[in-house]
Amino acid sequence: MIINPSKKALPLFNYLPKAADKKLARSFSDSNPLFSWHANYFNVKRKKILLLVNDLTYFPIVLVGIDAKNKKQLNEIIRTAIKEVFQAAKIPQQKIIDYLDLAGEIEVSAGYNRVITGIINNMITSLEYHERFNLDVLIDIKLSIDLADSVFKESFPLDELRKVFKEPLVLHDISQEDLEENVVKRDWKSLADCKAGDLSEKEIDEALANNQRILKAFQQYLEQHEKVTKKTVNRQLSTIEYYLSGYLIFYGFNQAISTFAIISDFFSWGARKNLWISESAVKKAGSSMKKFYQFLIAAGEVKESDMPEIREQIEMGVDDGSMTLMMMADWY
Repeated sequence: MIINPSKKALPLFNYLPKAADKKLARSFSDSNPLFSWHANYFNVKRKKILLLVNDLTYFPIVLVGIDAKNKKQLNEIIRTAIKEVFQAAKIPQQKIIDYLDLAGEIEVSAGYNRVITGIINNMITSLEYHERFNLDVLIDIKLSIDLADSVFKESFPLDELRKVFKEPLVLHDISQEDLEENVVKRDWKSLADCKAGDLSEKEIDEALANNQRILKAFQQYLEQHEKVTKKTVNRQLSTIEYYLSGYLIFYGFNQAISTFAIISDFFSWGARKNLWISESAVKKAGSSMKKFYQFLIAAGEVKESDMPEIREQIEMGVDDGSMTLMMMADWY
């Protein structure tokens, strides 16, 4: 079983074994979402409320008062909580035993699925709004079931859990092919080989077609690897389309993956072109650029060792873009 805590919640799990290979753990979670959970916590009257949410069904488990003392027993607490809350959800006893046997030992990786993270945040908001906490129990069975019997992502997690347990439980093995599927397969002309600047009409059409192949692969990367929402995918694709087809096609594709200095200029250029109307929008564009360069690393266009310099250029660009917006506002 894999637990994928948020960065904030990770210290609560420091007595549990960490996954030796995060890429392998992530592949396991993607292939076996029923045996994978995301986690985060929030505070109520100085007590940490730990929320676990199943990756497949979005079924929640609420643990109350996880502190420095009882987090040492978190392995046993989680397994006991699954057993007791699943029983309350009317899952057959033998099915619960089979689930825990198949799940195996708990390993801790890192939160990565933005959709589930969003659901956790919505659940926390709901819990804080209704304030129905029993601070005298460690495993809040009633609150877990009540939360599961609410709508998240157009479904009831309680119904989804019961539906899954009506089918045979299967644990999928992770093969080398599964790991290789996480690597981006490049079917476009390398940016290093693309011409820019003074192009003929035919060359412009070829460059734009190549950019569309890159954008399609980037979309698949965001949806399958980053697990971000559709809204985020669309926003990031829009930013990168401007970068590829509005900016690099004139200023140089090869510089985007060689000197990197061209990256920072993109943001002030975008501000002057009214691509963004606020500092917040410029910062979101910076996040999109970071994702795009992580995608280029996965595709073999950029070396991972270049990422610190790329981040620095993006941060400089965000500052320049924000400053350009301020100056333009003063002019008008």
